[in-house]
Amino acid sequence: MTTAASVPPSLYSAVHDGHIRVVQRILDEARQRGDVARIVEARNDIGMTPLMVAACSGSVQITLLLLENGAGPDAKAKSGWTALSMAAALGHLEIVALLLQHGAAIEAKDSYGKTALSITESHVDTVRVLLEHGAVVDAADNQGWTALFWAALKGYDDVVALLLEFDAQVNVRDHNQETAIMQATYCNHVRIAESLLEHGAEIDAQDKDGWTALFHAVQQNHEDATKRIV
Repeated sequence: MTTAASVPPSLYSAVHDGHIRVVQRILDEARQRGDVARIVEARNDIGMTPLMVAACSGSVQITLLLLENGAGPDAKAKSGWTALSMAAALGHLEIVALLLQHGAAIEAKDSYGKTALSITESHVDTVRVLLEHGAVVDAADNQGWTALFWAALKGYDDVVALLLEFDAQVNVRDHNQETAIMQATYCNHVRIAESLLEHGAEIDAQDKDGWTALFHAVQQNHEDATKRIV
């Protein structure tokens, strides 16, 4: 593996800061040496390639330049995140679309088993792009959580609505037998709980401890959620 110490130190800073001319010059010099493949696949101390840095910084032009010079879109950092994961998490919509156009693996999982769809969280436009490109709406992570679980827990109303539009399963169980509506009531996200109920969420479903969505709301003293779901 090529490390950052063995490539021009200016490459990472140029990519991060969006200096495309500097990046182009470094790549041109590497090409003259027959060394461009090694340069674009270099890793820093946390396993990030220049492409990942570009995806994080939001530079569409540099992302495209690196891809055109052979940067692999599916390389993983130590966290298991790919350039797609990073762009999705930050809501860099154009870069997400660009990476998908260049064949990025949409179902690649990080060390927690999360795909880009779950990592995207509140960025509803990015969620839509991923779904329209075939992301599995009910892909589960290592604890059995889908994107719907995460959106329900964190109160992302628009994302929940979009996931339901793409037929997310509302009664999927995680490894503790919990469902998405339990996450919503636990956090007092009333509108999400109502939306899940409208889409067939089982209000009397019990987790491994026998707790229902209502019991979660009561235990947290969430009067709003309690009133709406009884």
